[in-house]
Amino acid sequence: MAKQRFFLRLGLFSIVVAFILWGTPQMGSETSRVFRNFTSRESPASYRERMDIAVRLQVLKNLLDERYPQTHWTTGRAFNAPALDRLTACTLEGNCGPGEGTVVILGSYHFGNSRAGHVSGEDIWAYSTMTAFEALNYTLLYAYGAMDALQIYQQIPDLVPVVILEGDALAGCVKRNAETASETDSNDAPGTWQAPDRIGCVKRPGFEEGIPVWKLFAFHFWPGPNSALGGNWTLSPEDYGSWMPNKGNYYLGYSIEDKCRQIPFQEQREHRALILAKNPEMLAGKDFAWGGLLEGAAKSVPKSRDGKEFTLVSTAGKSVQQGGPVELPEPGVISMGSMPQKKWWNEVAKSKAMLGVGKPYLSPSPYDAMCFGVPFINVIFHRDEAEPENKAKWWTMHDALLPLDPPYVYHVKQHEEAELREALAAAASTPIGRFIPPWMTLEAVKDRHRELVERDWRSLAEVVVAEQFPDGSSPFLL
Repeated sequence: MAKQRFFLRLGLFSIVVAFILWGTPQMGSETSRVFRNFTSRESPASYRERMDIAVRLQVLKNLLDERYPQTHWTTGRAFNAPALDRLTACTLEGNCGPGEGTVVILGSYHFGNSRAGHVSGEDIWAYSTMTAFEALNYTLLYAYGAMDALQIYQQIPDLVPVVILEGDALAGCVKRNAETASETDSNDAPGTWQAPDRIGCVKRPGFEEGIPVWKLFAFHFWPGPNSALGGNWTLSPEDYGSWMPNKGNYYLGYSIEDKCRQIPFQEQREHRALILAKNPEMLAGKDFAWGGLLEGAAKSVPKSRDGKEFTLVSTAGKSVQQGGPVELPEPGVISMGSMPQKKWWNEVAKSKAMLGVGKPYLSPSPYDAMCFGVPFINVIFHRDEAEPENKAKWWTMHDALLPLDPPYVYHVKQHEEAELREALAAAASTPIGRFIPPWMTLEAVKDRHRELVERDWRSLAEVVVAEQFPDGSSPFLL
């Protein structure tokens, strides 16, 4: 094994020398200046360090291509080779831009899914995270589990301050050893390349080459910790700690600003509200907030100035191409059928309100709506009727919107017909401009991502581990 690694590094060193002498598409003809100028610009030791990093980057590129090739389900891996070539080029030339030498490993499949065009809440959050890191000029490498993340980390550990994984993958990384390897590895990221006597993932006694636990962060959409070190190492899209004591994680957040601004602002709108629902089943059953109320509520809204009746429309169910739209279980709702995201955005932007019905919880869609100039009607599931205005005692469909009030967000108690009618009428008659909550602007989100990368997590981990293992029995090496 040692001999194989020697010849692999020797072969990749030859490739790097070729990079220097003849250049690459990213480097151009200027790359040969590395040989000509290094003595005047830096010490031989510094030059050797850059050469070593460049060799390791190209070794990594080769290993990823061999052990973790791109498949139909792992399309994000296609971005790794170009990123490694760019980083190799600027390392050899000594002209990497600010932040470019910082490598963030994106080990949740939601990052790759987002690159492939998926639009779940997690994928939308992942897109925002990638956008923020790219704005900071960090180099991003994609993984689909703990073991391909480990493969990347082991080649360039000093360049990687943050590794982001799904919670179950992080737990598997912490647990992984010779006995548990078969049950912790994912199908997309097996660890079969490890030697039988060196099986592991997290840095611990007996596996010193692992990823330090303080560099591992869980990508977790919901409240509560999902990391061995607790909430500070659990990344969240919403600031759960602001309304859920003891369930706050690291608030990373997200922004929809760059995409929503691509949709033209509509000065003239349809006299309607668009219902937020993924499928027809959300318009029926015990979780549906407005059973039997929507038809009457729509009719109660005054006509538009040009005499048009107010309507409620839904994009739940099958698309036209799939045989839709389908008949909806709630009377008084016009079914439009599902549609591609950009077309859906335009339909939202043409509406005067977006109406929540109970699910989905914490959806990014109300933020889209407000950015288009469309207010959102949020469902209150529970409130203290002795203190109905005390938001600290509310439970809603989207608690992250509690700081916002009309004309941006109307909070309405489920099954309360009078409140619903009042909110629909107010939203239809009170237009708003584009609105992005201050904590969701691109700059605010970028600042929190910079803090994630630059914070001294090791020192904080030392405190947490000492508290968790006061007898010194910690399974981790920091």
